[in-house]
Amino acid sequence: MTILDEPYRGRAVPPGSARHLAWLFAAPAARAPLLGVFALLAEWRAAQRTDLAPEVAATKLAWWRDEILRLRQGRPAHPIGRYLLASVDAAPSDWDPLERAVEAAAHPVGGATVDAAPDLEAHADALIGGPLRVAAMLATPSPERRAANPLAACTRAIAVGRFLADSAEDAAADPSRAGALRAEARRRFNAAVDALPADARSRHRGLLVLAVLEAHHSSAPRPTAVAPARLSDVFLAWRTARRAARAPSRSPEIP
Repeated sequence: MTILDEPYRGRAVPPGSARHLAWLFAAPAARAPLLGVFALLAEWRAAQRTDLAPEVAATKLAWWRDEILRLRQGRPAHPIGRYLLASVDAAPSDWDPLERAVEAAAHPVGGATVDAAPDLEAHADALIGGPLRVAAMLATPSPERRAANPLAACTRAIAVGRFLADSAEDAAADPSRAGALRAEARRRFNAAVDALPADARSRHRGLLVLAVLEAHHSSAPRPTAVAPARLSDVFLAWRTARRAARAPSRSPEIP
């Protein structure tokens, strides 16, 4: 079994985080692609830090654009790319949304802003939703991968919710704005739960756990990156995954 090296694994699924519990309770076939995609998102998020010089951030993201091209060609240089290549069965075109995600990550670095709601949704979907759909698609057997398209509404809602939740943290100095952003983030995460088709809930229960926990964390203090998982979070994740695993599906669950 291929192992994702540290520190990338710890950044991808920090203890106590919604990502960690989503990965832990995901269907077996979904764990490797979820971990790889979470790891990429963590690296790209780090390159967008406000304390990073714009030219440094731009250089990092340009390197990642080249890395996605190498991944398409089957010769990635980064441990995350090598982990993904060794862990999943993918065609070169399957990685296309990751290229668009890096471009979206570089968009604010270039000084552009994302103000209008349609722009925000498109940006968040390219940045986060597309990679989540890659993970979902790679967790689906090849003959059935086009059936992953119904997950678009779910992953888009998760992406917008996550973007708004991050914006709320950045707006902590303005409690009124931060509260409004958290409330809208919670609404989006709940919409993601509703948007996940019943016959996809078993196979893609990691996405369901992610949306449920993110909605919960939008109402309660978020755990720190180094905190152990709270028992209430573990129970909520377990209950969500257990119910999803019992949901009807079109095809047998992958062992």
